[in-house]
Amino acid sequence: MNWQSNCYARLLIDNHITDQKPHYMSRFDPAAYVEMVKLAGVDSAMVYACDHNGNSYYPTKVGHQHAGLHGRDVFGETVKLLAENHIVPIAYHTIIFHNHSAQSHPEWQQRDANGDVHSGRYFHSCPNHPDYLRYARAELAEILAYPEIRGIFIDMTFWPKVCQCPSCRKRFGKAIPQVIDWNNPEWVKFQRFREKSMADFAAKLSATVKKLRPDISVTHQFSPVLHGWFLGQSSGIAAASDYASGDFYGGREQHRLGTRLLEAYT
Repeated sequence: MNWQSNCYARLLIDNHITDQKPHYMSRFDPAAYVEMVKLAGVDSAMVYACDHNGNSYYPTKVGHQHAGLHGRDVFGETVKLLAENHIVPIAYHTIIFHNHSAQSHPEWQQRDANGDVHSGRYFHSCPNHPDYLRYARAELAEILAYPEIRGIFIDMTFWPKVCQCPSCRKRFGKAIPQVIDWNNPEWVKFQRFREKSMADFAAKLSATVKKLRPDISVTHQFSPVLHGWFLGQSSGIAAASDYASGDFYGGREQHRLGTRLLEAYT
């Protein structure tokens, strides 16, 4: 499981590719990809199992396979070839930002105070809906069935909005304050509820990983902890991880701070 102590050069190529046009992903070649990974000289490569569109890159029985693959298991082919070439395969999976689940199940959608259910490209499923938790666990189980993977990165473990959907209202158990007021104990209680809800969700997903694959590592997207209260992260996200990880979009100073922060939490 401790592959991360020996892998200093790691690769991730973002792959949030829609299947709204039939040729998208239709020509993806796992063998060519692995040759390029070898050329890059990395020790480990993270491979997409499911993207923010909710498109799986393997034949899924739970979710929606990317239509451009026509049933091909490019995830499975890629992680197998990586392992054969002594490059550590890590699975990438996304939660919350998941168009397929949110659009297929409107009752799972996060809703803000105005009733809006999405922003930009993505719809968001709510971790407080018990059926979405079961769905997320089922997707994880499919991914974890691939014996080659040595770890899994679970992305987007944060709140993209201040959700006030029926599931959040029910679980909070009282009226949600409509004014951001840090002098109001009820608002602070709601914020702590948001943080605890997300940390609990992360812990339950990690427990699923450990139950099914105790031999591999699990970590969650943790860089939003630097972004203030809105995204609703707490140290509970790091506690649900074997090591703290995340991605940063700022300059050199942010990366310096971020790596030290993640090391300290680890």
